[in-house]
Amino acid sequence: MEKNEELILLESTIDRPIKVVLKGLHVEANTTDIVKNLKTKGFTVSRISQMRNYKFQKPLNMFLMKIKKVVNYQNIYNIKEIGYGIVKLEPYRRKNKATICYNCTGCHHSARNCHQRPRCIKCNGAHPTRECNIKKKSSIPYASTAERKTTLQFGIQDHTEKAKNK
Repeated sequence: MEKNEELILLESTIDRPIKVVLKGLHVEANTTDIVKNLKTKGFTVSRISQMRNYKFQKPLNMFLMKIKKVVNYQNIYNIKEIGYGIVKLEPYRRKNKATICYNCTGCHHSARNCHQRPRCIKCNGAHPTRECNIKKKSSIPYASTAERKTTLQFGIQDHTEKAKNK
């Protein structure tokens, strides 16, 4: 007999790759060249992406990498040059905000490991938010509807509701 249970998979910290920020290369640096160079130095890059300015969506001269935890992964911070460029590698500093799943709109996990039924943040429909037909930005005075949902879930009263109660 099959159970219709929903679950969330969490990676163990031992298997989870470390996130590293690479600074100092040119904005137009090729990510495949960076990966090849690090591979010759004994590091396994599972993912690399160029960081962008949030407001203007312009590429920055920083790259976010996920390094697999194999043999000498902690020596990644000792690298001073990649190719002919002098670089600085730093640990990724996470923002202190609640993680919101873009699949089920739950908190403290990501869509990558979520196996729950999808639920849209914008319309509360039974589909993932990325597939929603609503393209118009909300007039709610929050950064996003996801942030509004998070504040309401954690019991923080909406400031529009406070204004009504006065």
